[in-house]
Amino acid sequence: MNRSVADNALLLQCDALYSKVTRIAAFGLFAGVGLGWYLIVALRAGAGA
Repeated sequence: MNRSVADNALLLQCDALYSKVTRIAAFGLFAGVGLGWYLIVALRAGAGA
């Protein structure tokens, strides 16, 4: 019986970690797209000067 409780606790911890990693990855992707847009589009149009 103890193993199933420990397994459930481990799964809950993995789920929490996965949620955090997913949020960080989504933010990183969003920031990367924004930076890429700025470098490629805005600077080319002369907005950086």
